[in-house]
Amino acid sequence: MMSPFSFPCSECSKVKTYELDTDKVLEWKAGALIQNVFPDIQDLEIMISGICSDCFDKLFEDGELGDDELGDDEATA
Repeated sequence: MMSPFSFPCSECSKVKTYELDTDKVLEWKAGALIQNVFPDIQDLEIMISGICSDCFDKLFEDGELGDDELGDDEATA
């Protein structure tokens, strides 16, 4: 069964809504790789992290995270 699923971007508040097969959503939530479950969706990042691909690119446009952008555990690892 297909149902609408909405994913708001936590950075810009843009909302992406997809008609998704509920069985496939359950498969993904159970641990299947999202890119294997939904190979045709362009913006998987918003489903994974809650950040749209445009904002993700802006946040990480330099390609590296500085220590000040890492959590305490990551910065000391």
